[in-house]
Amino acid sequence: MSDLKQYRLRARFARKGEAARLSQLEQIRLLRAAVSSCGLPCAMSGGKKRLPRMAFGPAISVGYESEAEYADICLCAPVPEREAFAKLSAACGGGFSALGVKRIPLHFPSLESLLNVAEYEVSGDFGPEPDASLERFLARPEIPVVKQKHEGPQERIDARPLIMEMKHDSGRLRLMLRFSPGRNLKPELILRAWLDREISGFAVTRKQLYWETPGGLSAP
Repeated sequence: MSDLKQYRLRARFARKGEAARLSQLEQIRLLRAAVSSCGLPCAMSGGKKRLPRMAFGPAISVGYESEAEYADICLCAPVPEREAFAKLSAACGGGFSALGVKRIPLHFPSLESLLNVAEYEVSGDFGPEPDASLERFLARPEIPVVKQKHEGPQERIDARPLIMEMKHDSGRLRLMLRFSPGRNLKPELILRAWLDREISGFAVTRKQLYWETPGGLSAP
């Protein structure tokens, strides 16, 4: 039997402080380096560059902190979850920390294929009477936003079906957004549509990722 995918771990990481300034590619390089150096018996990719075989969750925007950065790690030997967590925790640095590790089935669906809901916490100045204005905002049958594609034309999207939940409490906003290929909106676009002004000075943290099931939401 091939040693490339005999065992599979799903690790959850946080990124705080300096790590929030990284791009997705920079983050992947650092997490791969941490996994490579932590002492886990990783299954390695082929080719000239022997890298740990890993798969990552949805990309995160530069500037966002997060408590929901996920990576699936392929191993060629079993490792107890507690031991794997200790090894990953010791190898993390630069604003990254390990939050959890669990064994998942070898052929469990990938993170990218499962996940379609992101939970954010946004803090900042939402203006006077934010609760009343938010209630009026969510009562709209349609919430048009304009998304600028990278080096492409603008796209008009109705954000209303993508907003699962928006709740304000004491200067913090809990925002649950659906996403899918071609329908991935940043919280700033929702804030701009709600507050009707340019957005600056807000702090965004991705708290968790989910996928929708007939019985509700499930987390990785």
